[in-house]
Amino acid sequence: MTKHAALVFALMLLFAGVGSAAVARRAPAPAKHLSAAIKHEKRLGPKPTPRWYWRWADWRLGEGFAQDRAHQHNLRPQQLPARVPHWAWQRLHYFLLARAIKGHARTSTTRKPPASRGSSGIGLLNYGGHLASFTHNSLYHLVVGDAWDGDAKVLASGPGLGLAYFSGADVNTGYSTGVPYSQASQNGWLLRNSSGSLLVNKSYPSNYVGDVGSTAYQRAWIANVEKYLAGHPGIDGIFIDDVVFDLKDLANTEAAKYSTQPQWGGAMLSFVEAVHAALHRKGYYVAVNASGYIPGDANSNTSANTQTWWRKVGPYVDGLMNEYYDETPTGTDQLRTSGTAWYQGWSSWQQLIGLAQSMGDDFIGLEKGSSTNTTAMTYGKASFLLEWNGGGSVFMYSARGSDPTNGAWTTNIGKPARAKVRIGAGWERAYTGGTVLVNPSASASQTFTVKGKSYTLAPTTARILKGS
Repeated sequence: MTKHAALVFALMLLFAGVGSAAVARRAPAPAKHLSAAIKHEKRLGPKPTPRWYWRWADWRLGEGFAQDRAHQHNLRPQQLPARVPHWAWQRLHYFLLARAIKGHARTSTTRKPPASRGSSGIGLLNYGGHLASFTHNSLYHLVVGDAWDGDAKVLASGPGLGLAYFSGADVNTGYSTGVPYSQASQNGWLLRNSSGSLLVNKSYPSNYVGDVGSTAYQRAWIANVEKYLAGHPGIDGIFIDDVVFDLKDLANTEAAKYSTQPQWGGAMLSFVEAVHAALHRKGYYVAVNASGYIPGDANSNTSANTQTWWRKVGPYVDGLMNEYYDETPTGTDQLRTSGTAWYQGWSSWQQLIGLAQSMGDDFIGLEKGSSTNTTAMTYGKASFLLEWNGGGSVFMYSARGSDPTNGAWTTNIGKPARAKVRIGAGWERAYTGGTVLVNPSASASQTFTVKGKSYTLAPTTARILKGS
């Protein structure tokens, strides 16, 4: 039996017993009718395709958000019908048949071997071309870096998921974040304020604001990114920055075209939906930095607005980033503690981890600080471990250009063994290879006892005990 015939036969076996064997028998001859298989696949099912279908396909195949975790019960998409309709099985069959016929499935050409995907639970993010100078990139399960410099080679060659940086909202004058400035300007895809002036990212004056709600802009962005990914085999997907709920958070004002926060939010969501549909068809992973901050809204003092935004965006992505996880977004490296003040709310922001994971997405928590602040490193990683489900979610520590690798947060203590337990002002959780202790109190110390030994943690500190 030829390799190709074996692939097709395996696909038939895959669907045996689920009502698709007859479909397999009627499938077009492999080498002769590739286009027919693709066209048939696209015709099946209602239009537009229900959003649950793409999540289900990833879950069935162990790709995207379910990479290497096919059929894992806790990752079953929540929106999935109790009984998957027959058209969905048929459509997935023809998708796999077309993939086998083409002979260049992404799972066999660009995905890394499951056994060497880096250490679970930790990730790495760095911009500016620094990744090539870091010495521990292979340690991480997920790595994010620049698309257009030396980082691209690192992303393509590492054992973990490699994601290239892009942005839909930002259009940079010096390099492309999806659509080059010249292309956006020539086509009228740069947004303006009510006075007619071009909108600019308040933190990066070389970034103008792209019209994310424009279908033409979306198509151009997708075409450019797909071309980039095709030219960089080995990169597993993309990280989209500044997927913000309110444009005011990015540009200090709304756009004339999207004059209210809900209008902008709808435009941003349509962009994410379009990108998800296009890239998932080709097996790419999509992560977003999705802030729900709405200036002047009291719900932005907690994670409430971000939770609302994530529930909208979550079905269309594989990973959701909380930038400034476990710290205030002021750039002062102030850690969050228990309490109701805007700079506290530790328990509220912790809820984002469970929310992302409940939707089948990976949570990506990014904390920033100095390369020597081991207290912050441990506090962030330990807080993450309290909620981690043992899947693809990661904690990242950015040392602002320096290699952040440090045992204070990269130490592996296995998988969760039990749920977290409240101990006074703090929390404890057992792992297969150790124990996590966190004291988020702003003022009180807390004593823990683990296997007969006492550990007293000062306010806003944590311990990751290996082997305990």
